[in-house]
Order: sequence, then structure tokens, then C-alpha cells
Amino acid sequence: MTKEKLLDLLHYTQEQEDVFAAGLSEEERTRPGRSDNWSTRDVWAHMVEWTVITGRKLAPAEINEPALLYEGGLHEINEAIFQRLKDRSWEALEELRAEGNRLVRENLAALSEEQIADPKAFPWLEEQPLWRHVGHNVFQHPLQHIAELFLERGNYPEAER
Repeated sequence: MTKEKLLDLLHYTQEQEDVFAAGLSEEERTRPGRSDNWSTRDVWAHMVEWTVITGRKLAPAEINEPALLYEGGLHEINEAIFQRLKDRSWEALEELRAEGNRLVRENLAALSEEQIADPKAFPWLEEQPLWRHVGHNVFQHPLQHIAELFLERGNYPEAER
């Protein structure tokens, strides 16, 4: 997968996030959830933070050995994300989303096509090409959550789309 295609996927994801967010009520944007039962706002915060994490990992100073932003396995990381962002306002989450998207765009643009495609370029990816990591975190992961949230709201056509 090329850098251009990854940037196109990031743009498409942003558009889909915008569509989803535009349909949320104030209650959905502000209702807190629990660690074991996330609200729509909590899922949004989770998606946003994974984009930020991805953008930071792509930074020139981090790309070869990214700093650990969270400790533990996936469950522990997601719990730490929940705890860190659970009290953030919707406006603060939107600022974080813009920052994450900017980081991904700018840092991805600085990488070569070879770095993006070579499964051995970055040891921390355990022989997986960078494009798979980025594609998952900024495309597949958020869109999966958006589809699930549409399903929870009973909006099957949008979930399928």
C-alpha cells in the first residue's frame, strides 16, 4: 500500500467520523460511561487516542523506537486510555482528534514508500509492514467502532455503509 493510499484512507475516515459525530445528540457527546460499559463519548475518545498514538509513533524521533505511551497488553492500554480521557469534554476530544490526524498526515508524509512497505524496516512491528499498522489504526479500527455505534443506535443502513 502506498503513502498516498494511506493518506486517502485517513481522509476518508475523517469524513466518516464527521458524518457520525454530526448525528450525535448533546447527551451522546457528554454522557459518561464506565470502565466496563463505555458510552458513545468513551468509544470516541478511545478511537481518537489510537490515532494520536499512531501519529506519535510515526514521528521522526520515535519511528525507530517508539516510546511506550501506555504499559501492558491491549486490555490494560484501553483501560488506561479510558481513565485518562473519561473526563475530557467533547471539544477537547475534537482538538485531540485534529492533532492526531495532523500527526499522522505530517509524519507519514515524511516517510519513504520503502519504509512504509518493508516488513523489516521497523523491528517494533515484528516483521509487519508499517502500512498495515497505520491502516488498521486510522482506518479499520475507527470505522469498525463507528459501525458498531450505528448498530447500537439501530441505524443499520449507516452501519452497513
